Amino acid sequence: MKAKRCPYINKPCIEHECTMWTHIQGKHPQSGAEQDMWDCSIKWLPILMIENSREVRHTAAAMESARNEITQRQDLLNNAVTLARSNQRIEPPEAPKIAS
Repeated sequence: MKAKRCPYINKPCIEHECTMWTHIQGKHPQSGAEQDMWDCSIKWLPILMIENSREVRHTAAAMESARNEITQRQDLLNNAVTLARSNQRIEPPEAPKIAS
């Protein structure tokens, strides 16, 4: 087996001695397999970027759903106000008179 080499110093990996040595637990975003292992954070970057992209897509979908719901309710309110105004003339309130 070939020894791991550090991409920064181009020497054998020092594993737990290195600040880039990271422990990851959770599910792999592509395979769904459980992950619980130590490895170089440089190696983890592609996997974490895939997971981050997936979370951003879920957040964007939730925001779009909320926007659609708000727009629908605002349209209902606007229609109700228009109907109420057409059925009776609503006069604006008089401005208060300032005492001199």
